[in-house]
Amino acid sequence: MKRVILSLLTLSLTGCSLYQKTPPIFVPPIGYTYTPETRIPQPTLAPTNLKTPTPDQTNDPTPTLYLPPTETLVPTPNVQQEPIVYHAQAGDTLAVVATHFGVGIDQIQSNEEIPESGFINPGTLLVIPQVLINTTSNVHLLPDSEFVYSRALTDADFPVDVVQFVEEAGGYLSETREYEHSNLTNGAEIIENIAQNNSVNPFLLLALLEYQSHWVYGQPQN
Repeated sequence: MKRVILSLLTLSLTGCSLYQKTPPIFVPPIGYTYTPETRIPQPTLAPTNLKTPTPDQTNDPTPTLYLPPTETLVPTPNVQQEPIVYHAQAGDTLAVVATHFGVGIDQIQSNEEIPESGFINPGTLLVIPQVLINTTSNVHLLPDSEFVYSRALTDADFPVDVVQFVEEAGGYLSETREYEHSNLTNGAEIIENIAQNNSVNPFLLLALLEYQSHWVYGQPQN
């Protein structure tokens, strides 16, 4: 029985190895004539140059040429050709005067002998060439008489007593108190001391203080 089974397996394996798959062969029927298929070439379009449309110039705004603003030139003041007549003051030297007026030592002239290194006698007449241009305006918004704390204030329209003026104003300055040199001093007295020590009009100081902080007639905001 084993031999029979072994023989069948051998035959089946042999048949599998001998089998080859062959492609089918077309056998035309009787009376059939083979006609090869003729392919008609399809016409192709020749490439044409496509024109890029140009933008309509009428839709674009006309560009405006930018011209930078021209600088307005300020004319330089004319140099004063007339020499400066200067009277020497106490403490003046030839080098100091020359530096002050922007000239050389040899450009300063006088009808008197001028020491080269020592002090010049006060009142000595010096003739100095004008080499500096006008740098200040002829209009004085604040004259020296209104700025300097001098005897001229008594002849002006300013009040005589600074402390009384501040007390009548009734602002924060009239209420404040501070120690100055171990003495309790009010605000008006502080202003008066500053004016005397610096030779500044006290009412000019009060005006600036009122303008900045409203301490003379009002109260501080913070």
